[in-house]
Amino acid sequence: MRIAVRYQSWSGNTRKVAEAIARKSGVVAKPLDPAEKFSPGIDLLFVGGGVYADNPSKKVTGMLSELTAEQVSCLAFFYTAVRAKAKAPDKLRSAVKDSSISIMDDAFHCFGKFLLFKRDQPDSNDLAQAESFAKRTIEARRKALKALK
Repeated sequence: MRIAVRYQSWSGNTRKVAEAIARKSGVVAKPLDPAEKFSPGIDLLFVGGGVYADNPSKKVTGMLSELTAEQVSCLAFFYTAVRAKAKAPDKLRSAVKDSSISIMDDAFHCFGKFLLFKRDQPDSNDLAQAESFAKRTIEARRKALKALK
């Protein structure tokens, strides 16, 4: 199974989460590059970014809108935000224009430090939870791919 991890991070919060997910996935997390053209056949792409005032980064949503099912067959979202009940997963899902791309139901949220708020986050517990999210997501995707065969 081909896995990739891409992220957008302004302050480093999301980068830390992306690196934890990548570590568990056996790949290297890479910063999101709008010019990147994904080679066909990625089975699972973890995509993450910071969320500000309930809005995911336009860099992330722009990339999602350009993806095709030929490039990526399944997406899993993660994000950092100061607020716990952000609407980010729905906004990320709606950014995906190719309806034949599968999207995992579970998205990972982690608090991120912002100004004087949540100054210790993401902490080691948050990063362990990100690794658990990656493990669950990979197992679920493997099971789904096996069922398709």
